[in-house]
Amino acid sequence: WLLKLEHMIDLGKPEPIQTNDHRCAFGHFYYAVQPQNPEILAVWKEIRDQHKEFHANGDKAITALKNGDSERARGFLRQSEDISKKLLKDFEDLVRIAERLEKEQIRIFE
Repeated sequence: WLLKLEHMIDLGKPEPIQTNDHRCAFGHFYYAVQPQNPEILAVWKEIRDQHKEFHANGDKAITALKNGDSERARGFLRQSEDISKKLLKDFEDLVRIAERLEKEQIRIFE
């Protein structure tokens, strides 16, 4: 997704990408399940807002390209790259928490 966004900005030509956080592959999963464990849930909710902003930046970048403002579009790309790094860290945190909870035999989704 980020590479495609970068490619379209480099070309200065908008292309279709998924800008709806509910319709991407991760969004389908994210909105279909909700962990019940409070420790997991706290990180889970942070991911929601970041993921939504990630996709919204793609939409904003496309609009900027359509308006001929490639520098503004590149700014949205940089914001999405930063969000992507935060999301990856949050996913790593989720895995670490889930592994610990599993060792303690604490359920995540019940």
